[in-house]
Amino acid sequence: MSFYPVFLDMKDRRCLLVGTGRLIEEKAQALQEAGAVVVRVEAFTEEAADGCWLIVAASDDPAEMSRMKNYSERHRVPLNVIDQPDYCTFIAPAILRREDLVVAISTSGKCPALAARIREELAGRYGPEYSTLLRLLGELRPAIKARFSSFEERRDFYYRLLDLDLPARLRASGEQGLKETARQLL
Repeated sequence: MSFYPVFLDMKDRRCLLVGTGRLIEEKAQALQEAGAVVVRVEAFTEEAADGCWLIVAASDDPAEMSRMKNYSERHRVPLNVIDQPDYCTFIAPAILRREDLVVAISTSGKCPALAARIREELAGRYGPEYSTLLRLLGELRPAIKARFSSFEERRDFYYRLLDLDLPARLRASGEQGLKETARQLL
């Protein structure tokens, strides 16, 4: 099966978490950090799921997983049952987060441990300076949009700017030095 990757706006969306344990706690924390309203239950009921925008579950009970899958399909509510891909309508990737920089890694459910390993490798390559870099690039975006009218011109400018190894420049000359480099290129 091929999956379509997507990032969802979860702000103020009600999400049902079914089950207990470390993995469900990690999912709850990630959803709360994304702004979701998390509702927790130990066992699935349709009443608990009513009005939810997403369901994440930790279950090994085939009957419960079947009820969740049937509910999910009838009501078009995305469902993820941790480590049970046959019951899922979506899978969750391994995530590397540097504030607004978010990298999602998926093995399409075949080997989540490999996705976690790749995330660890990327974490070493993309350190906390990328959060600062992205914030600064966001601050420059209005000036760049004002200077270049087409998407293609803006894309080419960003590529020229990024070719300057901005993380290294940020470490060497700080935020002001990086802003000055961008303004000179503009």
